[in-house]
Amino acid sequence: MKIPYYPSKWEAIEKLLRTIEPRSGTKFIDLGSGDGRVLYKFASKYDDIYLYGIEKNPLLINASMNRLREFSDRVSLLHGDLF
Repeated sequence: MKIPYYPSKWEAIEKLLRTIEPRSGTKFIDLGSGDGRVLYKFASKYDDIYLYGIEKNPLLINASMNRLREFSDRVSLLHGDLF
């Protein structure tokens, strides 16, 4: 099944950041992480959490890798899907 890519709006991500306050050491998983924008915002704000992005589209994985390069010690990207 092919699912279209709909990137999260920056405003929605900012609202999410105001809603969720993870504790130190929290592991955050973004299923269908797209271009990594949600992971990027969380990694930029919190330096004591671990983030995992799972994405099926290899082009979006590459975009995520470029965006998240500076956070490679805390962010992992996996090529895959929910199953």
